[in-house]
Amino acid sequence: MVAPLQAPVDLDDFLLFRLQAFLVQARETPARRYRRELGLSRRDVRVLAAVAHLPGATIKALAASSGIDEVVLSRCVSDMCHRGLLRKTRLPENRRLTRIEATERGAGLFGHARDIGRQYNRALVAALSDEQVAALNGILEQLRERALRLDTEPPYAPMSPPYPALPPALAKRSR
Repeated sequence: MVAPLQAPVDLDDFLLFRLQAFLVQARETPARRYRRELGLSRRDVRVLAAVAHLPGATIKALAASSGIDEVVLSRCVSDMCHRGLLRKTRLPENRRLTRIEATERGAGLFGHARDIGRQYNRALVAALSDEQVAALNGILEQLRERALRLDTEPPYAPMSPPYPALPPALAKRSR
């Protein structure tokens, strides 16, 4: 018998839908603690994590490493600078670019947020045996590698213009 993940019929059968449903549920729990205990949003924590990972990086480098849109990230960084969590320093070699660093306060809050995240991670994986955790690690890595490969293969690879015409059934609906 074929598993629903291998031949999805309903939306609940699709791997990406199930992963997204899990993420929506699971990420809200630590986010509530970030807000309640630290006064930080989930995005604030993501930005602080990106800055901790690449201290002194530019907005462009932080956006590339974190997956946060450059414009959104720029607004977040400005807001977080006003709140005393981050600081911008102009690069001497190119005054148009700024280096982003956490302030002492921002780094301290990120340390607490990281502890909250670690506690929640441990609580989540406590539902699994050591063997299941090892298998899950392997499966997630295999899926990540497969997704990277698929991104370079037709029909999933990014297309260059001119784009092919829509199938007739879809073309009628989009008018």
